Amino acid sequence: MHKLKRNKMKSAIYLLFALLLAGCTYDKQPLVSNPQPDPSQLPESQFVASNNNFAFKLFQAVHRARPDSNIFISPFSVSMALGMTLNGADSTTFEQIRSVLGFENYDLQAINHTYQNYFTQLTGIDEKVVFEIANSIWYARSFAVLPSFLDVNHQFFNAQVYQADFANPQTVNLINNWVAEKTRGKISSIISYIPREALMYLINAIYFKGNWTYTFDPKFTQDWDFETLKEAQAPCKMMFVTKKFPHYVSERLQMVQLPYGNGHFNMAVIVPGKAIDFSDFVDSFNCSDWQSWLKGSQIDSGTVGLPRIKMGFSMVLNDLLKQMGMTDAFNPLKANFDRLSPEKGVFINVVKHKTFLEVNEQGTEAAGVTLVGFGRTANSDFFEMIAQRPFLFVIFEKDSGAILFMGQMVKPEE
Repeated sequence: MHKLKRNKMKSAIYLLFALLLAGCTYDKQPLVSNPQPDPSQLPESQFVASNNNFAFKLFQAVHRARPDSNIFISPFSVSMALGMTLNGADSTTFEQIRSVLGFENYDLQAINHTYQNYFTQLTGIDEKVVFEIANSIWYARSFAVLPSFLDVNHQFFNAQVYQADFANPQTVNLINNWVAEKTRGKISSIISYIPREALMYLINAIYFKGNWTYTFDPKFTQDWDFETLKEAQAPCKMMFVTKKFPHYVSERLQMVQLPYGNGHFNMAVIVPGKAIDFSDFVDSFNCSDWQSWLKGSQIDSGTVGLPRIKMGFSMVLNDLLKQMGMTDAFNPLKANFDRLSPEKGVFINVVKHKTFLEVNEQGTEAAGVTLVGFGRTANSDFFEMIAQRPFLFVIFEKDSGAILFMGQMVKPEE
């Protein structure tokens, strides 16, 4: 490959880490041949369409919350964690979660069967790519859980079930060790402590490692200027490869698909046009666009420049899921999880999502964890205060009221 002249890299490189096995309603061959539709599960195209619609909505919500930040999420992980949650929900709570996931026209049996089958198909489709999915349920020994809830999630989501002492700090280590193991050390923790009102955690973890079908030769990697959203220059290591790739180009964007392994998994890299506002582009990005770009791609020879990437991302999704329509599950007075526990007042108090991504000349390693935490309204005589923001402190003698020391802490120091 000829050596490229040093240049500025357009700021709005938007990395969509996607399974290009089927688009929203993209007409491709099914993962597993099944000439007779199974009435107990969703058609594969509809399941993928629902998951992908959820993916776009979630990504747009995260983007609006953090428009100037690097973002990397796994909608697939969030969907699977909420899929387990669905098995404990009832009434309006159930309807809202099912609607947010895009499965409102299907019954729970069909949804569970489809998650199970898709789970199996994705993890074994490409022998040259490692793609692993793990689920677990952790619940307090004092919490009454319906066996039917545990059984259905074990059956369809292969969830490992652990009853634990939530008052013992060691349980935090057990949960985090499970997360670290299932992500091969790329995500070392998902919780730092267990609050008193916590009752249960549902956790999904996924891990991906794939070498490029066509690797980027390190000898062509160059120091490069990346143009940020604020039009400043940020140095990066730009990797280059010249091959034939599926490529789409229009006045609005360029897109190239970079395959891993045998080509079942791909990364699509989408670079909006220089005159296109990045936030507007993301806000309007949808399944119809995605399908159109995939169908419109042609195999062309070309050179692709891609920065090395290494990043982590973490976010509590409570507010975003409420905005998407999942409101009752977070409301202690409205949540209905009667198919999870006979106890009353159970609600979701946290949905936390955490990811890892590294992209280099050899390929991509990625991991994602989603935790759905259930709690119960804390007793009125119990409070919780965590000094995790700037605070004041005073050391004084109680009987006389004499103040000995005063201070403020605005950043931690060792």
